[in-house]
Amino acid sequence: MAAWEERNWIGKTIKINNVDFVVSDEISRCSATNLKPSTDIVTINLPNELKKTYDHINMGLYLVPQQNGVISKEDKIIIHD
Repeated sequence: MAAWEERNWIGKTIKINNVDFVVSDEISRCSATNLKPSTDIVTINLPNELKKTYDHINMGLYLVPQQNGVISKEDKIIIHD
């Protein structure tokens, strides 16, 4: 899959194992990622660096499950229009 391909899935339904998910939106990276772990020391402005590098600050997708089920990292993703 090409880099950022999943951004084209918004509004579509995907299936992982036997579970359908509606892809509702992107997840933007929050500024909490700027902090050195277990401190309040800012070491980087990650959202700003993402914006400069990729022209967005998104790092994931919100999936809304349509039924109960079990998925695992080995499962294939099927995309439905």
